[in-house]
Amino acid sequence: MAVVAVVAVVAFTARVGVVLRGEGFHALAGYDQGVYYAAADAFVHGRLPYVGFLLLHPPGIVLLLSPFAALGSVTSDSTGMAVARFSVILLGTLNAVLVTVIARRFGLVAALVGGLFYATWIPEVVLETQTKLEPFGNTLLLLGLLVLLRPRAAPVSAGAQVLAGAALGAGAGVKIWGVVPLLVVLGWVVLDRGWRPAVTVAAGAAGALTGICLPFFLRAPDTMIRMVVTDQLDRPVMHLGALARLYDLSSVAVWMPYSQLSVFVTAVLGLGAIGALVLAWQDRLARMVVVLLLAQTGLLLEAPSYFPAYAGFVVPAAALMLAAASGRIAASLAEHPMVLRVAAMAALSAAVAAAGLALVPIRVGSGRPFLGAQLGAIAGQQRCVLSDTPIVLIEMNVLSRDLRNGCPLHPDVTGYTYEGELALGPQDQVLARRNNPAWQKQALSYLTSGNAVLLARRRGTGLDHASMQTIKRWPVLARIDGYTLFARGPTS
Repeated sequence: MAVVAVVAVVAFTARVGVVLRGEGFHALAGYDQGVYYAAADAFVHGRLPYVGFLLLHPPGIVLLLSPFAALGSVTSDSTGMAVARFSVILLGTLNAVLVTVIARRFGLVAALVGGLFYATWIPEVVLETQTKLEPFGNTLLLLGLLVLLRPRAAPVSAGAQVLAGAALGAGAGVKIWGVVPLLVVLGWVVLDRGWRPAVTVAAGAAGALTGICLPFFLRAPDTMIRMVVTDQLDRPVMHLGALARLYDLSSVAVWMPYSQLSVFVTAVLGLGAIGALVLAWQDRLARMVVVLLLAQTGLLLEAPSYFPAYAGFVVPAAALMLAAASGRIAASLAEHPMVLRVAAMAALSAAVAAAGLALVPIRVGSGRPFLGAQLGAIAGQQRCVLSDTPIVLIEMNVLSRDLRNGCPLHPDVTGYTYEGELALGPQDQVLARRNNPAWQKQALSYLTSGNAVLLARRRGTGLDHASMQTIKRWPVLARIDGYTLFARGPTS
């Protein structure tokens, strides 16, 4: 219990710390989290994904965030988002605790190492302050492993197997990549416990995935398959090689500028990871974790697109692999208790010091304040306020009002890059948004379909000069701290 308490406190403090050192719970932090919250709010107001708006993922995240969106619709959108973000911090703390409890099966030292790694690993700390897919997916994966990752002699009831399968299936209902850990775990259950338990787990997974997806699939089967599967597989290939992705996964780039030293540090971490992997493989129970880590990492290396948030996908398996390896080391030192104590204390002190130094410069936010309430009050007389990122509408407290007014809403403005004919230019050539006339026309048509518009991420959105000039011809309603609210003029 003491180890669990330590890990929980460290995990919670680290996540709250990076938020409070930034612009707090109302920061314009991350495009995707605004997309998912806005999608949930649209759902709460009667609009269905795949039918009423674009959603390039399974509907699980919409269902998970709907309670917060409902809260926001009766209080304020910014309040709903803030509560959702704080809840994700609590979820991240739970994830660190789950890693600790599972890793305890490899020993006490393993529990401490695995739990603290998950609690302080920078990509995970930052990720678990935002309403993105990975924190929820990690929780569901860890719940499945909590039940199933046990020695063969430890019995697992059929009911527990169904629930574990349901958790893993629900993970695939949040992000389609969740199919990979589901298949790895099912394969391990077949090899370790036989076909009957595997079928039971698979039944639970199928039931959960069906329950999440089927109602939406029945409303728009072709559209849902296209958005969730085809659009993902057909994403333009990002020219970011395997070494560059591994460098990003190491998180060295977060706290150290790219240099010969950073490459050296990454190489050392890589060699350490390989050594840990070899050690973990010697523990029969940990072999499934090793395979899981390799499968997830392979997916990240082969995926057409890659973004830093994807690193969170592999952290649960990485933490458990390191835990198993440290458990092997601790077992080998068990005959020398004094050496073990000194080594454990030195490793713990070094880990806490390194984590503290690494986390000090990390902040969650855009780097400049966004006076959303003030801008929202100025926009109060405008029936429909639109933006290129929905987090702006949330913090201005106009999102739910817009939905009640029947205003158009594209939760994922840039997501149309991957959808249908907009994804391709002449001769089926993949075009960047800035060079894609069809996408420019669609985006501009949406952004100018309301009564007011605020652009918060021109470079990230990809509007070209002509599109920007069209919007800039509208009268300026307000200009505050670098953010400009344009209102439709009488002749617009």
